[in-house]
Amino acid sequence: MPETTGYAEIAEHLRQQIQDGTLRPGDTMPSYKKTAAQYGVAITTVNRAFKLLKAEGLTVAKPGVGTVVAEPSPHDQIVQMSRDLVEIVNGEPRLTETALKYADAAHRFYEESGAHALDSAVAQETCSNLAYAYSILARRAAEQLEGGDK
Repeated sequence: MPETTGYAEIAEHLRQQIQDGTLRPGDTMPSYKKTAAQYGVAITTVNRAFKLLKAEGLTVAKPGVGTVVAEPSPHDQIVQMSRDLVEIVNGEPRLTETALKYADAAHRFYEESGAHALDSAVAQETCSNLAYAYSILARRAAEQLEGGDK
C-alpha cells in the first residue's frame, strides 16, 4: 500500500487541530502552498481538503485574509456546553457558578428553540448529558441543604 497523504488525511489532521484548540476560531489557516509543502502533495489535494473543512462548517473564506477557522455554531456551542456541564458536575465537589450558568443557558436554549434545532443523535446525547447533570446538581443541592441543617 502506498504511503502517500490524501486530502482526507490532511483534512483530518487540520480538523483535529481545530477540535483540540491548536487552531482557534478566527485563526488563519495555513496557506495552500505551506500545507502542500508540509504534506508533500499538490495544491489541488490541499484544495480538496480545505473544501471538505469548509463544507463541514469548520472554516470560512475571509476576503483579504484567506481561510479562517469558523466560529462555532449555536448547535455546536450547546452540545459543548452540555458536555462541559457533565465534566463540571463530575469534577467539582460543590455547586459552582459556572455549572449553574451552563445549566441555565442550556435550559433556556431548549425552552426557546427545542431539540428540533439539533439532529436526533446529537439531541439525544445533549438531552442525556443535561438530564444527568441536572440530577447531579439537584442531589448536591439537597446534600448541601441537609448539611446546613445539622
